Amino acid sequence: MNVTVCELSNDRKEFLEDWRELQIYLNQNKTDLLLLPEMPFYSWFVNSKEVSEDVQQKSVEQHQLWLKEVEKLETKYIVYSAPETVGTKFYNTAFVFQKGKGHRKIHTKALFPEEDHFWEESWFDREDNISFETVQLDDLKIGVLMCTELWFTERARHYGKQMQIYCYVPEQRGNLLLNNG
Repeated sequence: MNVTVCELSNDRKEFLEDWRELQIYLNQNKTDLLLLPEMPFYSWFVNSKEVSEDVQQKSVEQHQLWLKEVEKLETKYIVYSAPETVGTKFYNTAFVFQKGKGHRKIHTKALFPEEDHFWEESWFDREDNISFETVQLDDLKIGVLMCTELWFTERARHYGKQMQIYCYVPEQRGNLLLNNG
């Protein structure tokens, strides 16, 4: 299986160029699974401790708009995370898009940092039933840890004992970086 992991710029203008380069790369290189960075379709907003419902709403809207572009990418599986509002709760949730089967939830982030530039504990809610379950994708079973959840190595071990692959969703920070292996 060929897996491509990428970073995309947090700067919106550079992000658009990175996205074009990613499209070209995927058209020229066979990739079975693409792993996008954490919440890539809106500028990183948890660097401020002051929570804004307006920013939360805009981030959800931008991610929803970009799903059409995700669906156009030339790869079988795409793992990404997106903010979502469920009732009064605000979550950071990982999904997988599979051609012909649509978008499926994999995991909602539950372990958050609360420090300078990473005020995620202030911004996000946890689901009542925290889960680190796997998802079956054809012959492949995957699970996801997002960014700082990797610090909790017992979760990685838990996944490793029950599956073929787990995905670490990197934080959104740098310029376009592609790794296909």
